[in-house]
Amino acid sequence: MAEPKVYFTKDITPEALQKAFDALGVELAGKTAVKISTGEPGNKHYLQPSLIEGLVESVGGTIVECNTAYPGGRDTTSAHWKTFEDHGFTSIAPCDLMDEGGAEMTLPVKDGFHLDFNIVGAHLAEYSSMLVLSHFKGH
Repeated sequence: MAEPKVYFTKDITPEALQKAFDALGVELAGKTAVKISTGEPGNKHYLQPSLIEGLVESVGGTIVECNTAYPGGRDTTSAHWKTFEDHGFTSIAPCDLMDEGGAEMTLPVKDGFHLDFNIVGAHLAEYSSMLVLSHFKGH
């Protein structure tokens, strides 16, 4: 198996994020989901809209997330939409709460060790591509 390529930049700017994505040489087809964590209400531990806005726009993306399975400020649809808005995501791109109203679908896990399937938000079926933007946390 070939060793994976790792891309790194010390420059945490919208331009550097776009440059890192462009270096992948990937073109996302069709309707594109951009998966992020919108962060818990009241904290700032999430990718800021000002950082990701240009990249999301460049791929024609919709910011997506699902309600959390644990208690908090994103465990109900109404609270989660408030977080989308309060944290500034609805002002930079379309947003989609993929399990809104309890809508879910099951995906098989081939040759899974512990899992035979995964349950995801049903709106996932509406997307052809997904870009996952992760942030680092210290826990």
